[in-house]
Amino acid sequence: ILFGEWKSDQRPLIYGGAAHSRRYLFHSLTLHLPAEHTIGGLQYPAETQAFYVSAEYKNMEHALDASPSDPQAFLAVANMYKYSNHSHAGLQELLELSKTVRYRNVTMKKTKPLSYFNPPFKEYACYQGSMPTPPCTESVLWLIRGRALSVQRELVEEILLRATAEPRQMTFRTPQPLNDRKVYLFK
Repeated sequence: ILFGEWKSDQRPLIYGGAAHSRRYLFHSLTLHLPAEHTIGGLQYPAETQAFYVSAEYKNMEHALDASPSDPQAFLAVANMYKYSNHSHAGLQELLELSKTVRYRNVTMKKTKPLSYFNPPFKEYACYQGSMPTPPCTESVLWLIRGRALSVQRELVEEILLRATAEPRQMTFRTPQPLNDRKVYLFK
């Protein structure tokens, strides 16, 4: 999990689109190898998930407490990555950073704009879903980028090789059933 440090009045904010007027503040960015989401049965080799907490709540814990009664306490933006000859610069930096750390949580001291890791997009799918980690409450508005970004196979394979050689937990949750959820496409 990658955390960024911003002054409280400069934390990245997301609103509009499927989120309507509700505002969400950035919390963290996670990397999953392979992707947790599937599209048409296809599982991509990598996925990043940018998590945001509704600005109504003081922090992540407060939002988690409220999440059983608030189906949109959180917003998550998922980017899928497909194999290519080059890597998206933000993901390449995350993968390079993950080679040098032995712990799961990282805070970058020299923050870059969040758009460096999570570039803007217009086409996306949206659905009401759950947290990918316990307590897995149904309290996340998921936005899935409409087009996959690029990643080099060698970078992903190197990280996976290190992950299996070290006693480190994999960052992957098996795909969950759709459970009558409606998926909306925005163009």
